[in-house]
Amino acid sequence: MLAVGLALLSLVLMISVTIFAFSPGELPPPGPPPKPTRKQAASYRYLPTFFRSLVEDDVKKVKIKSFKLNELRVVRSYTKELSEETPLALGKSFETPTIKLTLKRKKLWVGGEGRRFRAQHVVLRIENRTDEPIAYRVRTTISSKGRKSPTRKGGPCSTKAVLPHNAIALDPHGSVERTECLQRSHDKFKVISVEVLSVGRLGYHYVSRLEPRALRLDPRTSEGHDPGKLKACRILPWDAIDRALTESDGHWYDVADFYARHNCDEYSFFSTYRMPKKPLQKLPLQPPSSSKS
Repeated sequence: MLAVGLALLSLVLMISVTIFAFSPGELPPPGPPPKPTRKQAASYRYLPTFFRSLVEDDVKKVKIKSFKLNELRVVRSYTKELSEETPLALGKSFETPTIKLTLKRKKLWVGGEGRRFRAQHVVLRIENRTDEPIAYRVRTTISSKGRKSPTRKGGPCSTKAVLPHNAIALDPHGSVERTECLQRSHDKFKVISVEVLSVGRLGYHYVSRLEPRALRLDPRTSEGHDPGKLKACRILPWDAIDRALTESDGHWYDVADFYARHNCDEYSFFSTYRMPKKPLQKLPLQPPSSSKS
């Protein structure tokens, strides 16, 4: 009997060892989910929930109170407030319904290291007279009768000092000063045109992130642009912008209007976009799949 018992015990042990040896044991944890494709990531940013979350974060960054998403959907107003060349003398001011221009004289440092000196400059002060944030475009010219143009390459306007300023937008009753040229007694200053686009509270910060050349602003007067509280756009769709601005119905304010509604880190202007004439039903705006954006 003892022998039979030992034999049975050995058999049980052998079966147990065999089962344990071939058991798969504990399953490994599941691997990470596959990363979204570029196409999936691109489509995700056009979801209303993603757009809303992005806007809410931006509103916090620039400290806007009681912001409503509908502020980005409203129709913006564009006005060309001056279209005829208007002379402006030093110490004098000129007003449009939205903007006040004052021409000043200011002594500023110019020149490189070791060759710096202070020189009198013609400085234009641009003031928003209204309670609304605006994008602006003030074109000017300086001429000298019987002499070479001071704005020519290598001329006195290209060697002037630069004042940091927001070359694109003005907050309510805000103002900037920009240098126009080194001052010379025989030069004549004229305002060519004044254009204004309403942009809204968040739009003021959004549109300020652009490079001035995206709105075809004169490098002579837009140099020194300061984007303000948000960082400058990392990349812009230059091909789409160029195509839009070479079309007969494309204008700088179309580009400005798009970026006054969209964060340029996530959304790109497309060449067929034009400033809407009716309130937008939804945001963000997605380029038509059939168009070359």
